Amino acid sequence: MPEKPVGAKWAEPPIIVTRLHWRQDAQGLIKPGYTHIFVVPATGGAPRQISLGDYEYGAPAWTSDGQWILASTKRTPDADYDLEGADIYAISVKDGTVRTLTSRKGPDSDPVVSPDGKKIAYTGFDFKRQSYTVTHLYVMDADGNNPRRLAANLDRDVHAPVWS
Repeated sequence: MPEKPVGAKWAEPPIIVTRLHWRQDAQGLIKPGYTHIFVVPATGGAPRQISLGDYEYGAPAWTSDGQWILASTKRTPDADYDLEGADIYAISVKDGTVRTLTSRKGPDSDPVVSPDGKKIAYTGFDFKRQSYTVTHLYVMDADGNNPRRLAANLDRDVHAPVWS
């Protein structure tokens, strides 16, 4: 390249895009890499990564026994191209073992463990190839069994469930 003339304003360098989801409303360009989950001892120390892979992990939630962390993600090859949404997984804090808790066509997210540790509330909807679908509230057993939708007639989105 020739030297830049004094006072010249050249264009910004090009942006190299390697992922389908590279830009986000109200955020702008998404930095390369993936969002992962780390734990740090309450007494201090080095962080330890417990989630792995080329996946974006949602906000984590601890189980009441402190042995697992729940999070939503799309653990599929080429996850950026998967329109059906994320599932909820339980990740062992001890060894990183991953258990699938939901596995339907449609996004599941925002897992929250009940105070007694027996149930998990979460949000989601069935994927129907529509431009918009109302997000519903669900609850399942802590092992992922017996999922059921609550407040089925509610005609508005549910976000960030909280147990009381």
